[in-house]
Amino acid sequence: MNENHREKLQTSLKKKLREDFIKYFMSEKSAFTIYVYKGNDYEPLIIKHFKMLNGKIFIRDNQELLIAVHKEDNQLQDFIKTLNNKVSELAWN
Repeated sequence: MNENHREKLQTSLKKKLREDFIKYFMSEKSAFTIYVYKGNDYEPLIIKHFKMLNGKIFIRDNQELLIAVHKEDNQLQDFIKTLNNKVSELAWN
C-alpha cells in the first residue's frame, strides 16, 4: 500500500469515526461529560445529560482518554469498543 493511499484511508476512517461520534452524541439516549485535565483538576469541556449520566471521558495532557461507562449502558460500551478498535487500527497502520 503506498503512502498516499494509506493517508486517504486514514482520513476516511477518521471522518467516519467523527460522523459516528456526532450521530451518537446527538442521540437522545446518549449522556456523558467530557473533561479536560488542567493542572491538578478536571474541567468540563462538554456536558450532555438526558435521563442519566452514562459515561465520562477524561482527556489528559498526554491525550490519553480515560473512559468511565455505566455497566448497563450497552450502546455506549459498544460505541467505545468500536472507537477503541478503530483507533488501534490507525495506530498500527
